Amino acid sequence: MYKRILLAFDGSVEGRTALREGALLAKSCGAQVHLLSVVSETGGMAIGEGAFAGAVALHQDRYREVLEEGAARLRAMG
Repeated sequence: MYKRILLAFDGSVEGRTALREGALLAKSCGAQVHLLSVVSETGGMAIGEGAFAGAVALHQDRYREVLEEGAARLRAMG
């Protein structure tokens, strides 16, 4: 059915639920899972290209932690 599944993960309770459901779907299909975290441009961060890049850099560690958590949860689910 599916060969690859892309899961967006933000570390929230809802995100964990979606991650679990995506993992179950991938397991039933024998699909590869790819994990994604997205940075929003809203909230005044998009003042200018340089300002946005700076804001992303400040939050990069947090996004990395979220992705590592998601990857660990996926590994634990098989």
